[in-house]
Amino acid sequence: MKISLYSFFILLSLFLSASAQNKDSIPEPSSYYEGILGFRVGTGWPLGNLNEIYDYMPAINAFYQIRLNKHIYTGFNLIFFPQLGNFDGYPKKSKGYGCFLLNGKYAFEIDSKHSSAYIESGAGIYKTEAITGLIPHKVFETQSNFGFNFGIGIDGHITKGSLIDLNILYHNYYDSRNGGNWYSFIGLLVGIKIIENF
Repeated sequence: MKISLYSFFILLSLFLSASAQNKDSIPEPSSYYEGILGFRVGTGWPLGNLNEIYDYMPAINAFYQIRLNKHIYTGFNLIFFPQLGNFDGYPKKSKGYGCFLLNGKYAFEIDSKHSSAYIESGAGIYKTEAITGLIPHKVFETQSNFGFNFGIGIDGHITKGSLIDLNILYHNYYDSRNGGNWYSFIGLLVGIKIIENF
């Protein structure tokens, strides 16, 4: 009986030790960083008085995020909205506008494959234009302005290392020209994310 009890404790100790080593070898989502590279395309909708300067435009987006734990991400976001047409009465063609953003994201995971819904917010520099001068010599002058953004999105699982992403952000920036004013627009983007553990 003593031998059997002693053997039981030896086997139990070996099992617990092996389990602990196996658990340590499998990182939890909160114990490592993930790098996420993404590309999106979509459109921009100018709102209010910004609609007098821009029309609806296609959007091109590249971004990089780092996953800090199970829910929180941070990274940078580069979006360009090219203007493809000319405005009546304006001799100089608009080049569109762009922004460089530092954003944070909080994700609510839907499943274990990284599918999630999320909220996102941040701030950055908006490279924008304003119409200056008198007709027929009105031109577009480019200037860097500070602004902020917030919105929502959803990620859907494609493969082990990739996601499809739908993102909607409301943007607001301040332009000191022409008396100073706040301008806003909405960006609707869809694209793919590539996940890399490191």
